[in-house]
Amino acid sequence: MSGRKRILVVNDNKTFLPRLGEQLEAWGYSVALASSGEQGVEMARGERFDLILLDYTLDRRGHLTAADFAPGLFRAYPGAPVVITSALLPEGARPVPGPDGAPLPVVEFGALHEDWVRFKAAIAQHIRTGDRVAQGAKGQSRDSGEDGNSGQRTR
Repeated sequence: MSGRKRILVVNDNKTFLPRLGEQLEAWGYSVALASSGEQGVEMARGERFDLILLDYTLDRRGHLTAADFAPGLFRAYPGAPVVITSALLPEGARPVPGPDGAPLPVVEFGALHEDWVRFKAAIAQHIRTGDRVAQGAKGQSRDSGEDGNSGQRTR
């Protein structure tokens, strides 16, 4: 295996998922893609990742969220470095707790053709800091574009 940092991307958007994977690979990461929360948990059982990007809403109806799958990820991979991602968090979205109860960090992105640079910086920062849930990341900031899709939020 190469020395590249490994990222697992869990996202049910079948158009966006390969695009994000290609972009992360272009930035030098080794990427594994999961198109469902169940598949992401299964992949976390068998491999170790430097970062897991878990989409907040994991079905089109909005019934399944990252909160439904984060506990399984932590059972499969204790101490997993998980960051919640979303093109735009739904109104009233609740923080997703890690195993210690602290909210998992969030990176909100959208129209990435305009925002790849900021998204890349956020991912690099989370990998650099290790973003292990036990370390806790409790501060909040938000920078959203006018269309609600070109900002990012980190927690």
